Amino acid sequence: VYIQWKATYTIVNLFFCVQTQTISNALSLQFQYFPHFAQHLLNHHLQAFATYVLRAGRQLNVPLLKALDKMPENELSAFVISQSEELLTFLAQNQAREQIDKSIQLWVENQLPQIDQEDIAADDIHLISLSRKRTFLHFAASYCTDTESLVDLMQEIDQFISAADTAFTNTFIALLQQRINEHSHFIQQINNTTPGAIYVFDLVNYKGIYSNGKLKEVL
Repeated sequence: VYIQWKATYTIVNLFFCVQTQTISNALSLQFQYFPHFAQHLLNHHLQAFATYVLRAGRQLNVPLLKALDKMPENELSAFVISQSEELLTFLAQNQAREQIDKSIQLWVENQLPQIDQEDIAADDIHLISLSRKRTFLHFAASYCTDTESLVDLMQEIDQFISAADTAFTNTFIALLQQRINEHSHFIQQINNTTPGAIYVFDLVNYKGIYSNGKLKEVL
């Protein structure tokens, strides 16, 4: 059973890697305006950026923040600044695809700092993306000198947010399916190794709803 589970786990991880690469390559994530903007934020507004991200997340009631809010405020602030710095560094180096891929790899391997893999809910993905977009838009308004440059920048930001949203959503679905498969496999192994019969009867509707197939052997 252990060997079979390990083989399944390896196949699932391989699927994640292939799927992530396909998603990342679906859109060109080489930008013209976004990297300069990200570098500007790194150089002049890192702490303000992190503070705004956290505030936007709280305003949107991001479920994941409930787990992070258990941290002391100074530790939470330092954590958000660190994560913001890493994000902006990737973007400043025009490595948006690599940023998405690294985040997904850490998530799949349950190596995300301060966060357990199963802490992430479906709503987190959309709401975190929305809080990021609001934050970028807030700082972009004062960074851009004219409407045309603001539109160009926001188009690239939207492209990044969309690619990340798609990749994270598909990863969430795949992780959920993996947990379902593992649970079903575990139940099946229990049924196969249990020497006695397992029979579940619905008293309300007066009918059998499950049997592990060993009832005849017992009878």
